[in-house]
Amino acid sequence: MKILEWKRSSYYGNTVEEVMKKKTGLSLNELNQTIHQKLNRVEKMAEALLSIKDNLETVYLLGDYDVDGITSSLCMSLIFDALGLIYEVYIPRRMTDGYGVSENSLKKAAAYDVIITVDNGITAKELLDKTGKEVYVIDHHQAREDGALPNAKIILDPEVTMDDDFIHYCGVGLVYKIAESLYQKKVLSNAVMRKIAFLCMLGTIADVMPLIDENRTFVRNGLLLLQQGMFSELAEKTKLSPYATATDIAFGVAPIVNACGRLYDAGGQKIYDELYRYITKDNADMLDYFIAINEKRKKMQNAFFDEAWKKFETMSAMYPNVILLPNCPEGLVGIMAGKIQERTKKTTIVFTKTAKGTLKGSARGDDFMNVKEFLDKHKDLFLGYGGHKSAAGMSMTENSFHEFLSFAQSNAENAPECFELYDMDCPFSKLGSIILSYMEYEPYGEGCRKPIIRTVIEGTAYDGKWYRTMSEDRSFQLYTKDGIEVLGFNLAQKYKEYGTPKKIEALGTLSESSFRGKSQTVFELIDFRPI
Repeated sequence: MKILEWKRSSYYGNTVEEVMKKKTGLSLNELNQTIHQKLNRVEKMAEALLSIKDNLETVYLLGDYDVDGITSSLCMSLIFDALGLIYEVYIPRRMTDGYGVSENSLKKAAAYDVIITVDNGITAKELLDKTGKEVYVIDHHQAREDGALPNAKIILDPEVTMDDDFIHYCGVGLVYKIAESLYQKKVLSNAVMRKIAFLCMLGTIADVMPLIDENRTFVRNGLLLLQQGMFSELAEKTKLSPYATATDIAFGVAPIVNACGRLYDAGGQKIYDELYRYITKDNADMLDYFIAINEKRKKMQNAFFDEAWKKFETMSAMYPNVILLPNCPEGLVGIMAGKIQERTKKTTIVFTKTAKGTLKGSARGDDFMNVKEFLDKHKDLFLGYGGHKSAAGMSMTENSFHEFLSFAQSNAENAPECFELYDMDCPFSKLGSIILSYMEYEPYGEGCRKPIIRTVIEGTAYDGKWYRTMSEDRSFQLYTKDGIEVLGFNLAQKYKEYGTPKKIEALGTLSESSFRGKSQTVFELIDFRPI
C-alpha cells in the first residue's frame, strides 16, 4: 500500500470563506454573479445558420461520443428542428472511427451541402478541406502543433482564436451561445431554450470545465431547471433529488450518457438517438436500458482498476505512470488513467490493445506536467495523438510502447513530490455548524474545488460494530454519534488493511444528502490513517 504524506495546501485557512477566497480569488457574491459573455464569432454562426435555412441547404453534423459531444449534437438538433433544416447527425464509432473527423465519419457527408463539426474538427484540416464542402467548425480543443486550421467559413473555438474575454467553454457551451443569439432573434422558443440550457449544464459538468464565469451560470441555471421538474423521468430513474448538485450530476447522470459509447462501438450514436427521442417526444422507454449498461460498466471498471492498481504497485518508479491493460475496453482506459492519477497525484497514461494489434492510450495529467506538450516531445513514437494540458489520447505500436515505458522509467528522478493536500482543520463535532457556509459555494467542480478538511473521527459501536462495508465490500461507512454520515468510497480494502480502526484522522469533503425530506450531513473520506 503506497501512502502519500499529508500537507497543508497553499489555500489553507480557518474558515470556508477564507479558503474559497484563496481558491477562486473571488468573494461568494462575486463568484455567484450571473454572467453573460459576448463571443466574437457566435453572431456570425447564428447568421450562417439562418442563411443555410434561407438557401435550403442540407447539413451533415459530426459530433462526438462523449457527454459534451452528445449534448452538443442534441442542442444543434433542436436548433436545426426549429429552423426546419434537413440534416443528419453522425456520432463517430469509438473503435472503428476513433475520435472526431475521419475518412469513415465523413463518408455520408457527400450527400449534404454543408458540414458542421461540433466538439471536434479543429485539427482536421486535410480531411475537411478535401471534402470541398462548406464547412463550419464549433470546437473547444487546441489547434495542432503546426497551427494549421481547416479552411472553414467560420471557426468558433475561443481556445484557438483567443480573442474573447472568457475562453473556457466546452462544445455544448458554445452551442448554447449560438442558441441564445437565435432566441434573441425570436427563432427559438422558450421551451427549446430551456432544454438546451439543461443539456448545457450536463455537458459543462461532464467535460470538467472550470465552474467559473459563464460556465458557472450555465450550471446554476441548469440545476434550477431540475428543481423546477424538467426531465423528471430522468431525475427519478437516476435517483436525483430536486436539489441535486453538480457532483450529483457528475456521478449520477453523466456516466449513464457516457457508458454506451464507452462499451460499444456505435454506442454514442445509440445514446444520441434515444436521448433525442426523449427530449423531443418525451419517450423515456430506453432510460432503464442505459442505466443497466452503466451498471455493467461499473463492474468492468472495478475489475480493471483492481488489475491496474496491482500492476502499478509492482512496477518500478517512473514518471509519468505508464500502464498496459491489454484486455481493457478502449472506452475505459481514460477512467483507469484518471483513477490512478487521482490516487498517485501523478500524470498517468493507460494503454490497451486494439483488434488491429496497435495500442491505444489515454492520459490524465497532474499539476506539474502539460500533457500535450509532453506528448509533443515524443511525437515520433505515436501513430497519432491529441489533447490538451490535462488530458490526451494517443495510439502507438507495441515496440514504441516499450521505448516509451523505458523513457518513463528513466525519467523517475524528475517525478514531482506529491502530497495529499488539505485546506482547513475542523473538529468533527463542529462540521455540522459549517455545512451551511460550505454549501453556499455550490456548484463545486473544476476551478471551484471543495475545501478539503482534516479532522479526527471516532466510531460509535452499534451491536458491537462501528462500521459496515458496502458496494460489494469496496466502500465503507463509519458509524458516529454526531449525526454525520462518514463514507469511504472505494476505501474499504485500505480500512481493512489498517485493521478497521475505531478512531481515525481523516481528510475529506462535506456534502448534504436528502431522504424523505430530511437532510443529512455527509463527510466523504479522501484519505485516513488510524489513531
